Parts: sequence; C-alpha cells; structure tokens
Amino acid sequence: MNGESAAKLTYEGIIACSSTVAEGTVERVEPAGGHDRYRIVLDVDRYYKPAGGERRLSFTDEGANVPAYYKTGVRMLVLVSSIPGEAPHIYRAGDPPYGKYPESLPGGVRDALEEGSQRVEQALPGARGLKCSGAG
Repeated sequence: MNGESAAKLTYEGIIACSSTVAEGTVERVEPAGGHDRYRIVLDVDRYYKPAGGERRLSFTDEGANVPAYYKTGVRMLVLVSSIPGEAPHIYRAGDPPYGKYPESLPGGVRDALEEGSQRVEQALPGARGLKCSGAG
C-alpha cells in the first residue's frame, strides 16, 4: 500500500487529497460530455477547504443515477478529489449517516450531511499537515 492509499484511509487523508471541501445547495445538473458524465453546480454557503471561494462550485460525477441523486435544491457537503478521475465524496441532507458509529460524534447526528460536517470539522486540523502524493 502506498503512502497516498494509507493517508486516504482516514478523514484527514481524504481531506488532504481533496482540492475543495464545500457545503451548499444543488443549483443544477447538466450533461458534461461522454456517457453518463455530468457537471453539478453547487450554490456554496460554506467552504472548509480552501478557506473561501466562488459562490458557485462546479464539479463532475459519472453514473446513470447522477441526475436523480443530485436533485436541484438538495443540500450537501462535497469533497472534490484532487486525484484525476476520482469521484467526489458526498454527504447529502436527509440520507442516513454513513459512518459505522455515527453516535460517536458529539451529540450524535441526524443525517449524512450533519455527519460529514462534523467529521470534516474534526479532521481539518490534522489534514493541514498531510500531503496527497496521488494528486496531479
């Protein structure tokens, strides 16, 4: 296992290998060329990494279920990978928590968005010193 793979096993590693970590509302989804490739535009109200950015964040994802998953008006937290071809990590409002032990987070969590926000906030300090060797 290379250093990049080992680093990515932690939330700190996932953040270190993310070019952007932001929370907001899906504004639109549109075809991005290629089979089942889509561009998602998020109306951002909070950036975790970098500390700030444009009001609109655009990223791509692939799959037949993308238009149904990224519904206009849905709030989500997105971790956009800096590794070419790697899909974003998404925490969507209303989805059940993903973690094996969501109750281990302070105050528990109600949904995936809340879980993702808490995990990112906890992992940000440790991610600052990590490098992602797999990034372009």
